[in-house]
Amino acid sequence: MAKKMKKIISMLMAICSLGTVSVTSACGGVGGKVEYSEDTLYVATINKGYGTAWLEALLTDFCSTKPGLSYELTPVYSDKEILNKVEAGSGYCNYDLIFTGAIKPAATRFLANLQDVYESTYESGSRAGKTVAEAMEQTIMASMTERKDDSSYTCMPWTAQISGLLLNYTQLDKTLGDGWENTYKLRTTNELLAFCEVLKGKGLSPFVHCADTNQYGNMYKAWFAQYNGVQGVEDYYNGKYIDELGESGVGPEVCKNEGVLEAMKVAEDIFRPEDGEKVKYSHEKSNGITWEASQSFFMAGKSGMFHNGDWFATEMGKAYPDVDLQIVKTPMISALGTKLGITEEQYIQLIDYVDAVNEGKAPAKPTITSAEYNADELIEKVTEARSWVSSNAEFFTTAVVEYNKKDLAKEFLKYMVSDRGQSVYATATKGLTMAYGYDLQENDDFDSFPNFAKSRWKVIKNARYNMDTITTKYGAAGLEPFKIMAEAPIGVWLSKKLKTAQEIYEYDYTYHSEKWSIYEQFGI
Repeated sequence: MAKKMKKIISMLMAICSLGTVSVTSACGGVGGKVEYSEDTLYVATINKGYGTAWLEALLTDFCSTKPGLSYELTPVYSDKEILNKVEAGSGYCNYDLIFTGAIKPAATRFLANLQDVYESTYESGSRAGKTVAEAMEQTIMASMTERKDDSSYTCMPWTAQISGLLLNYTQLDKTLGDGWENTYKLRTTNELLAFCEVLKGKGLSPFVHCADTNQYGNMYKAWFAQYNGVQGVEDYYNGKYIDELGESGVGPEVCKNEGVLEAMKVAEDIFRPEDGEKVKYSHEKSNGITWEASQSFFMAGKSGMFHNGDWFATEMGKAYPDVDLQIVKTPMISALGTKLGITEEQYIQLIDYVDAVNEGKAPAKPTITSAEYNADELIEKVTEARSWVSSNAEFFTTAVVEYNKKDLAKEFLKYMVSDRGQSVYATATKGLTMAYGYDLQENDDFDSFPNFAKSRWKVIKNARYNMDTITTKYGAAGLEPFKIMAEAPIGVWLSKKLKTAQEIYEYDYTYHSEKWSIYEQFGI
């Protein structure tokens, strides 16, 4: 089916008779009336890393099923601009659908409730009998409402965005030779640091960063989640802690979180130069280059690794079409093995077992135990930690404007999450997926997808998403780890020797302690 659909999409996009792409705002400003046709689906979308080709493909195919219907797509570079136009009201904004990329639009009263879309049922395929909500990745589903007890949903994700460790295979192959990944594993942070030392010895900067951005923030957040576990993460955002005497409580003491400190220790090992060194494992120009330059440095082979989101392949692929870019899960924080009471070697054995199981293999079950945990408990702990990926999927959302053609717009969303819509999306994005349970390997184009898409699919399967937007009590009010990143990227704090890992850790506690009364007042 996908092959036939691909031909249909190519033909339709070539004809270009069903839709137009507007380069100006469809709303034309708050003060001006706008044109509006019942035979046109008006769509506004953010145009950043993922581009807009995927949405044009979906709209073109959707309109092909409805004779007489066309679309008008307006690319916008500011999410606030989209919402401001929507809030201008009927007659001043003709958007039926909006696609955003930096905010959750649930706050505006001009968006329709999408409960009926979430409750619609798949009638065929591997998801037959499930509702859209049931087929979704559940940690992303949980982030689609403002509160856990809220039954209204005004937005849906349009990508299952993940962040991970990006590898420039083209440069790494040149530096280390083909098959280097069989020698140098990146399962744990200790292995990551050893790999950094190898690359540095070969004259290649392991990392590159920009002093103006926090692109490595999701790396620290992944380590935080791995170390604390599902319950620990939830307890953190609810302000719950256990003190040194084993007593539990709620308060700013939750910020004395070992996961934050251990993550900062690894960051210190990566970024903080030792006496006599100019840099540690980051490119020597990192603190003085722009964000765009840091991306180009990596793609041009001036560093072997870069931590970022999966939009990176789309954003940079046109300028560097010959770079073999791949993504892997953020290496597991080695401190978790110590916390579990096992050696690094035992920790790696458990990770290898979990990875094999996730790939559908049937490896021999490890019999490793520790003073506190039996073999099954250790496997469960490592399985849980290995599943974490950092994600901003709750921000990449689509919503329906209440006062315009909301029924047609909802019909498009039901099409978008269907097998047909998901296949069109995957083909148009060269292998990206949304969060609705579609199996990428069922796509007839899977074998021709680039290595990046295949590596991403390997990461995304069996993944649990560590989201930035937290609906738990103090998380919703402002509690979050690594708050210092609001002032400067951690890589800069460390690489310029402005603060140590311990000082960054203590900053969190001091900052949140001073804000705690506000959290208590405004917490959900």
